[in-house]
Amino acid sequence: KKMIVLDRPNPNGMYVDGPILDMKHKSGVGWLPIPVVHGMTLGELALMINGEGWLPGGKVCDVTVIPCRNYTHQTRYKLPIAPSPNLPNTHAIYLYPSTCLFEGTVMSLGRG
Repeated sequence: KKMIVLDRPNPNGMYVDGPILDMKHKSGVGWLPIPVVHGMTLGELALMINGEGWLPGGKVCDVTVIPCRNYTHQTRYKLPIAPSPNLPNTHAIYLYPSTCLFEGTVMSLGRG
């Protein structure tokens, strides 16, 4: 199968941090053995998933990534619109990876 990915910057693309998922804890919100903050663009992640054989059944496909012009991981990128009502600004996006670890607990994240 053919897949075309229009690459886009990762707002947290300037760093990689956190533990690599232990696959015995695989779930709907974590299903790849990559760090919590992986730093990859969508295209890089698609190439990695395909190249590592992580698609269901170990399938691979013909992936073409259309890259972002003039983007590097050192480029500070500000999203033109909020990706979620709960992520209204760049500061919230930078902090989100540390708070999402508590979503499955009884701790309130203050969302109402």
